[in-house]
Amino acid sequence: MSVKMENLCANTVCERDNPCLSGSTCVPVDVTGFDCICPKAYTGKLCDTVKWLKINSSPVCFGTKDSSFGQFNITVPGQIITFKLVHVSGSVNCNEGFPIRSSHWGCRDDKGNPERMNSVITDNNDTLILPQDEFFTVNRERLEYKLPGYDEMSKEVIFKNISVPLGVRCGDEFRIWYGQDLTNKLEKNNGGTTCCDVYALYE
Repeated sequence: MSVKMENLCANTVCERDNPCLSGSTCVPVDVTGFDCICPKAYTGKLCDTVKWLKINSSPVCFGTKDSSFGQFNITVPGQIITFKLVHVSGSVNCNEGFPIRSSHWGCRDDKGNPERMNSVITDNNDTLILPQDEFFTVNRERLEYKLPGYDEMSKEVIFKNISVPLGVRCGDEFRIWYGQDLTNKLEKNNGGTTCCDVYALYE
């Protein structure tokens, strides 16, 4: 019993409890104090809060036809796990003759109900990055999809984590497209422009 008590008294809180989370490093300050050195993707006293890094300085805007993608460039090198889009202004529509179908990220049905999302992220060669193929359950050819927990009117959209983190360098270009515009499928009657902020989650 006395040996256990001696060990308890000798150890720091980092050695006893390691209160730091998310794979962070616990650094003892004294016997009872500590600091957590967080990985790039986390913040907070215990590194328990996901830290999103805003990529753009001004809103990224994209339209729905005639190759009117929105462009953003990486400002911090590293390994990106996923992206988050936060709506700022505007709307897009898969049939501009019916304003009720306008939305932030896709197209609503003719009664204004959620129907499909159509905003995708590519690299500068227009190779699709997000969302993953598994989500294109509406129409893969036109890049129309559903994302659990979100719809085309959501204020923000967080895509599922990329299985293999995306290595990026400063200046790397990425694009946001309306899917029908990227594939040149049924884009003729589309309309609108939507603007968003882009956040990246780093490993």
